[in-house]
Amino acid sequence: LAFDTTDQALEQHFGSVGPVREAWVVRDRKTKESRGFGFVGFVLADDAQRAVQEQNGSLLGGRKITVDLAKKKGATSAPPSGAPEQGAAAPAPRKRGAGGPSGEAKRAKPAREPRQRHRVIIRNLAFSCDAAALRAAVGPHAQVLDVHMPKRPDGKHPGFAFVEVPSAEASEAVVSALNEKKVCGRIVAADVAQNRTAYQKE
Repeated sequence: LAFDTTDQALEQHFGSVGPVREAWVVRDRKTKESRGFGFVGFVLADDAQRAVQEQNGSLLGGRKITVDLAKKKGATSAPPSGAPEQGAAAPAPRKRGAGGPSGEAKRAKPAREPRQRHRVIIRNLAFSCDAAALRAAVGPHAQVLDVHMPKRPDGKHPGFAFVEVPSAEASEAVVSALNEKKVCGRIVAADVAQNRTAYQKE
């Protein structure tokens, strides 16, 4: 990946294949700079297979990308949380009494958890439906923090969109209210979009 590729650009690029649950660029823990690769999670497994076929060798951010299926956790090239980066040695444990005046080694501060996002994926949208109309449909059931409609090269959305709401309860309320209901004159399918943390735990 080009080093200026954002999560949103990655999601939009692969959104032309099918509904994307989550997409993110892997970044260095210290510098926060891109490590040149990322992950895309699809709602449907078939779309992941198709993404490899259709997007491998495609251009993203002016650079030709390589697309392959990610390995299961434990066999991936990305280091697990808390592990040293590849090529970096793990720090040796400090001996008791060598830390400070009290003889206690300073305790490492726990890593700050990323903000959890609560999103609903709405599929089978009419192509005439825009972000404002979707916001109006969701608004009576939950506070809308953001609406994201991926765009195809022709400028049209691919028939699905993501709506971000404040909580898991709000997500469930939107799904209950809109699933198999008409939005913009067409019956849609609504489901809770899996967040990045949950996806990584699978």
